[in-house]
Amino acid sequence: IVPTCGITLLLYRWSINMRMMFIYKDCTIEYASHFLVCGWDRSFKIVRQLKVPKGTISFKYRHVRYEYDKAVNAFKISEAQAPSTRADVLDAPFLTTAEAKERQLKYGRNEVRIPFPKFFPHLFSELTHPFLFFQYFTSALWLMEGFQNFVIAMLGATIFLIIISYCILRQSAGRLEKMAGEQAPVDIFRNGGWITVSSAEIVPGDRIRIGPNSRIPCDGVLVSGQALLNEALLTGEAIPQVKSALSRDDHPFRPDAERNHLVFEGTFVIEGDVETTALVLQTGWLTKKGQIIRGMLYPTPIKIDFFRQAMFFCGILLLACLLSYVPLCLKMVEIGFSDRLIILRFFDVIAWVISPTIGIFLKLSNLLAVCRLRRRGVVCLDEDRIMVGCDVQTICFDKTGTLTGNTFILNRIMIHSDGSFSEFNIDSLEADNESQELMRSAAGLCHSLRMRGNQLVGDPIEEAMFQRSKAQWYNSSRVIIAQKIYSVLHSYEFTPESRCMSVLVRNSTNDSYSVLTKGAPEKIKEISDETLLPKDYDSQLQQFTSQGFRVLGVATRSWDGGPNSKPSREAVESGLVFIGFLVFENPLKKGTKEVISNLIEAGYNIKIISGDHPLSSVHTATELGLIDPSNTAISLSDTVVTGDEFHEETIVDTHKTLIFARMKPEQKANVIKLLQRRGYKSMMVGDGANDCRAIREAAIGLGFSDSDAAYSAPFITTSSIRSVVDILRECRCAILISTEVYRYILELSMVKFSSVSILVWSGSNYTDEQYIWNNFLVTMPLIIALGFSSPSRTLTSEKPPIRLISKFHFVSFYTNGFIGVLWMICAYLYLVHSSYYQKPQFETPLDTFVRGTVDNNVIFLSSNIAFNALCTAVVISEPFKKRIWWNYILFSWLIINTTINSLLFVVPEISHEDLHSIVPEYLDLPIEFRFELLGLNAFFFVFLLL
Repeated sequence: IVPTCGITLLLYRWSINMRMMFIYKDCTIEYASHFLVCGWDRSFKIVRQLKVPKGTISFKYRHVRYEYDKAVNAFKISEAQAPSTRADVLDAPFLTTAEAKERQLKYGRNEVRIPFPKFFPHLFSELTHPFLFFQYFTSALWLMEGFQNFVIAMLGATIFLIIISYCILRQSAGRLEKMAGEQAPVDIFRNGGWITVSSAEIVPGDRIRIGPNSRIPCDGVLVSGQALLNEALLTGEAIPQVKSALSRDDHPFRPDAERNHLVFEGTFVIEGDVETTALVLQTGWLTKKGQIIRGMLYPTPIKIDFFRQAMFFCGILLLACLLSYVPLCLKMVEIGFSDRLIILRFFDVIAWVISPTIGIFLKLSNLLAVCRLRRRGVVCLDEDRIMVGCDVQTICFDKTGTLTGNTFILNRIMIHSDGSFSEFNIDSLEADNESQELMRSAAGLCHSLRMRGNQLVGDPIEEAMFQRSKAQWYNSSRVIIAQKIYSVLHSYEFTPESRCMSVLVRNSTNDSYSVLTKGAPEKIKEISDETLLPKDYDSQLQQFTSQGFRVLGVATRSWDGGPNSKPSREAVESGLVFIGFLVFENPLKKGTKEVISNLIEAGYNIKIISGDHPLSSVHTATELGLIDPSNTAISLSDTVVTGDEFHEETIVDTHKTLIFARMKPEQKANVIKLLQRRGYKSMMVGDGANDCRAIREAAIGLGFSDSDAAYSAPFITTSSIRSVVDILRECRCAILISTEVYRYILELSMVKFSSVSILVWSGSNYTDEQYIWNNFLVTMPLIIALGFSSPSRTLTSEKPPIRLISKFHFVSFYTNGFIGVLWMICAYLYLVHSSYYQKPQFETPLDTFVRGTVDNNVIFLSSNIAFNALCTAVVISEPFKKRIWWNYILFSWLIINTTINSLLFVVPEISHEDLHSIVPEYLDLPIEFRFELLGLNAFFFVFLLL
């Protein structure tokens, strides 16, 4: 390390292979002190073996502890195993303090600490980045060539940009820390009694008490009592969720299927009592919330084609410049340059072509795009996704809550009686028959609503049917309907697997017991007595769903078990008697039609991925113009796929399939995977936790929620569906800006390289002040200002020219570059062949460039005008971005810059002393000749733009 002056330390830091080769050696797991971990994103990291708990082989990676399992010869996440049966959950032993300490050593503290970056370590990390060492290399070259002031300015600008990036990083870490939440006191049962401790002390297996107006500190399962929870911050579901205690039986305990009994960290308790307790299942980073934050800290890396093409594009230019250096080198030898200066000039070629600031300016243009989206109410959490948004071909929408609103209107009620359907006016006070009375009872009893103050809270569908039933709320388990008192004895909540909800109720008037069930019509048909089903069940259902209505089936049965029985769900939901349909209207959100129409006109393939009935989704698609009902050639079997039918091999034409209905959350994600495997870059738009998996799988995703779960999406918003168009417009604009910035920097490099090459002929070069003027007052402000361009107001079917390796960019780039080089040559030749020119004199071998000659002053002034012309020529506007004059910063600076640099050509002699450091000797030329040079530059300016 000492002989290499610390260079080996940097190599070890940059290359994990170097560390593996010289610091570590392979061994068996039993003797290992460190482990090489390969993450799911194919990144590698060396981690140290943990010393505790003793007797285990483990390590921590990305905040999660992994422990070696000899049985399978692999490392597994060290997480608490849930009890095997429901009875085991309820009979789980209470922990002692000693047992809790052992578990804390194994599973860690119940806290999510965000790694906050410190300034000086961050500064050191950035300053020792491999890419910056190229900048140090170029700075060393310029120092040896005598440009001390310019090097100081460049390094100062680099540190300034690092400070800005640090501030952004701190802001992001602060947002995550706020999301992680703070520790709070919680009641737990230990050593035979209830005690109050910090939530950080909770371990898996603890019993905690859940009280009202508090936040759940961990993931767990209710073992006693019940609670009403607001899970909006975690899942995005605006409907409060009723959680009840787990029932005692020998059925397997599967957390994924017990959602109605599970509580999650970060959710808010609306109602609860001292009898409501939960068994802790997971803590810290292994909770659902902790996993969301981990996903934000370590997002899925994406491959951005732009950067691969940019490297290829840059390589071609570098090769061309290196080839042009050969005749230049021969000329330098002929003139009498020293060997040192010839070698420096060779490395200078690389420094001019591969600008060390390209990455910084590309990142800056993306950050400006993020800021523009924020002003429109869209938060971007992964700025790299902006670079891939332009490649999106397919946009998938969730239906309910995304395309349609969360408002439901009970349109009609269809009663089945005596083998036929009839419409029931539920607003009438009296029921004409038993079926109508049962339907009114189901509407008022079969729900999970709760009363908070004087307001009902819960599912909008259940709220709509409860209000129409004219039921009177007595308490959470007792309701008065048509002057009859009903008590809800047991409730079997809706789950994605069951697709229905049931209640066991007692009619206090006649002391009778019955089961009331509502749910998906397909499920109701499945669990009803098929001999009692109407023959036109399917046709009636199709009639309503084809009109876009949301339909629920209702069924009932009598129960003889008495008030103390606790029947299983399977026993309750079998042999039911079908009553009828509840038909709901779910209108489209305002502006949805216009947005979808805009997207279709722009050439995007629109799909609906929903959990709703297929025909309901078809109606929504028809209403949005995705399906033409007059086109008889369209087959619904090709257009619609349901969750039961969804298999990759069954979908022959992905482009034709427009609707994926009755899809579960994991199936939604599989649809996105399938589309992308078949070459369709996809965008997923959803509003709830059931869409999060699909959003994560998509190239870009938008979550209509401000919940914690929504933060797994690259973009989140709470505004209108118009945000989809805003994101796509901004993606097009941002990728074009990046293309413009990249091309402009390379075109600048071409002109700068040609300028200094021309000056070689006279043994001269720019002065320090001219380099600073050239970079910090002309080109750098223009590069930054390019990022302030705004997207056009509408999307068009025309796709932006985003592929750098294309005929358009090759022709445009080399045409602009050739004109810029020709510009410099003509300006130099015009000077050399004038009667006022005197060639600079110098002694050979030339070891230092001659500064401040009339040659370099003419080239300096001409290049400044050329840089403004190149910036104007590189801008691509309509139909993807607004015209250049709408970018006030860029347009204003172009005018000011061009004016000032034009005036430098003809500045009067009285300002000679003020400008001596910028254009010495040039001012001694006659004013007539200077006007002629200005005219030559004006000609090339117009020629380049044309």
